[in-house]
Amino acid sequence: MVVNLCFARPSTGRHRSAHDLAAKLFACVDALDAEVHDTVHLHYYQELTLQETADALGVATSTVKYRLRQALAQLQKKANEDFVLTKPRFNAKPA
Repeated sequence: MVVNLCFARPSTGRHRSAHDLAAKLFACVDALDAEVHDTVHLHYYQELTLQETADALGVATSTVKYRLRQALAQLQKKANEDFVLTKPRFNAKPA
């Protein structure tokens, strides 16, 4: 399962602009381990598919998926009270 790391929302009682949240998330992504950072950058920022990301890095698609899961776990650890990362709801019905 691919998790979109761009879903960020302010914590209760705190109002920050989307720009501030995006900047903070970008800084957290920048601080990730090199392999994990490169995987996140290619897949989410360059919008490569899992297969394209794997080809660019010279690894299997399962490695890309693993690194993306690692990234989410590391980002959740680094997240402070200013924002919360959430997983998209794949089974949610469109409005």
